[in-house]
Amino acid sequence: LREKISELDSSRTGYSLNESEVNTINDILAILGNILVNNEITLIAEDLRSCADKVASLFGLNVSDDNLNYIFHKMCIGK
Repeated sequence: LREKISELDSSRTGYSLNESEVNTINDILAILGNILVNNEITLIAEDLRSCADKVASLFGLNVSDDNLNYIFHKMCIGK
């Protein structure tokens, strides 16, 4: 995942990650790191659920309060 993200060079792909996306990806990587050290199945399941939620948010498949706050704060929607 880290390798693929580093390959996103805006000069080649025309796409660059915003700060929110970078933070989400860093969160995902941290969660995946936790999974590697956990032996408790319940904790692993919770980490996987959290990771799946964050991946979904990158693709706009769910909208959390944090995402809505970011949209309203950064994009001035509703003004």
